[in-house]
Amino acid sequence: MREAHLGSICAILSAELDESFSGFRGILTAANSHSSGWGSPMAMAGALNAALQPTVFRVARAFPRVELGFYSRAAQAEVAGAGFDGSAMAIRPVNETEFRVYQTGRPVVTTSNGKMVRYVPILEDGAITGHVWAALQIAGASPLAISSAWAMLVAAAVTAAALVWAARRLIRDTTLWATAQARQADERANEVAAAIVHELRNPIAVAKGLAELIMSRETDTKKQMWLTNLLRQMDRMNGIASDYLTYARPREPHLVSMAVAEVLHRVEADTEHWARQAGVDVSMVVANPDLEVVCDMDQLEQVLLNLVRNAIEALDAVPEGARSVELSAVLCGTGRVAIRVADNGPGILRDDMDKLFTPFFTTKQRGTGLGLAVSRRLVEHMGGKIEVRTGEGGTEFSVLLPAGGHS
Repeated sequence: MREAHLGSICAILSAELDESFSGFRGILTAANSHSSGWGSPMAMAGALNAALQPTVFRVARAFPRVELGFYSRAAQAEVAGAGFDGSAMAIRPVNETEFRVYQTGRPVVTTSNGKMVRYVPILEDGAITGHVWAALQIAGASPLAISSAWAMLVAAAVTAAALVWAARRLIRDTTLWATAQARQADERANEVAAAIVHELRNPIAVAKGLAELIMSRETDTKKQMWLTNLLRQMDRMNGIASDYLTYARPREPHLVSMAVAEVLHRVEADTEHWARQAGVDVSMVVANPDLEVVCDMDQLEQVLLNLVRNAIEALDAVPEGARSVELSAVLCGTGRVAIRVADNGPGILRDDMDKLFTPFFTTKQRGTGLGLAVSRRLVEHMGGKIEVRTGEGGTEFSVLLPAGGHS
């Protein structure tokens, strides 16, 4: 478990270096553009320290009593770090031959002098340009035994904290990319972030399984409550990861012509529980039962479920007994079918209209801001588009897709 904990911290440091600075080379290139070149390795180490030390402090605050930092191969020095007490470590020149990671090319774990250290190489364009490290003091520490439920709970909680911290940083950085970069750069950022999110799902699954194992053995009510909350947060993290992967890497749709009424009946049945709990009347209107649409049924159902759920949540300010959502479908003159989800809520603020489909934009307290972005991406992959109209009488989303069959 200690190795897994150190591995999570090293993964965060590596991601920070790549996402925020484009690696060691990115820092040195930017710094060199403001100078006449590097007079010595220490000058190079100083530039790296200035860029990376704030990152080290942020990670160290999230993981107290852990030593961590960055080593640059070009500077032949540990260029930024924090000690076990969270204080800054001085730049330390040290030859790379002291680290086995440069011989193996893979992560290395060592145990000596009362501490366990994990070293993870940093690869840039296929070459090792340095490494990150994280260390725990182990002298006098009691061994982690599978029979110790409490020790396992602590380890699971630490792992979950690392994943939550990394996910929040990932979402923040991706949002900055989406607003600051052009479309091509944004697509590349999505691919990088999706790869990281994909890798996060494995440790989430491991941590959840461990927590469930503890839960099955734990008899203390208070600890059971903590574990229940931990499992709920892991489920939420996994949901965020799944939504982001759908947005960044939507699968190719399997397009078929099918009856619109069949899709709407399924959506109506699937949302019945949400609607009943919220006191919302959900109705369906399809004038032509033979109307067909070309779509991927699963993807279209996912889109409509999201739109209906948003519509239901938008009705909190409407008095009970007057809350309604209508599902309808009509054939447009353009050879498209318009599937509409309309509510009688207060409408969307004008300032929010231009941001509705922006990834991570949300007005909900617990929303991820991915639902509408994912929905538009899926509809566009099916050859359609989403339109929205809003006002004081409510909001209507229209999913426009090619008509199928003999529509």
